[in-house]
Amino acid sequence: SAFFSNRNLVASSGEGVTTLSARTEGLVVKVTDIDGKSTAAVKQSSEYWSLIRQILIENHFFPVSLRTNGVCRFQLLDVPENCQLYHTHAEALCEAWYGSHHPVHADSTTTPRPLRDSLVVLRRDAWCRIQKLVMKSEGLHIKTVSGELFVPTDDTLVWGVLN
Repeated sequence: SAFFSNRNLVASSGEGVTTLSARTEGLVVKVTDIDGKSTAAVKQSSEYWSLIRQILIENHFFPVSLRTNGVCRFQLLDVPENCQLYHTHAEALCEAWYGSHHPVHADSTTTPRPLRDSLVVLRRDAWCRIQKLVMKSEGLHIKTVSGELFVPTDDTLVWGVLN
């Protein structure tokens, strides 16, 4: 059992459950094992939402579902070998797909080429190659072998480039 506290946050861990609470708003994150997979439930309205989401993704916890009660579930997932991960707005994936000024090509002196063959996107809890991608005013439509995804324009998604 472990416990940590500062002026704003209280973290505790014990009996297979880790929690992070804010003194001003209560429970923010709860990490448990669900079906043998480490899963974090994060309160989206928390003032710490952006920071926690970034930390989770950097530690290979990825968003797998959004609940109507304002809680987003993240799950610890393997990352494909030699995959450069991105967590961006939909437009960045669209730029990679269509070949315009992508961060992968920032240092390149050659004309950027679309990265279509090497792009993967996280769908539920699996990495899928993208078959088709269409940007519309309401968001990004992504077709993969295992189904379709829709990402609203103002939302972010996790995707990668296989090297």
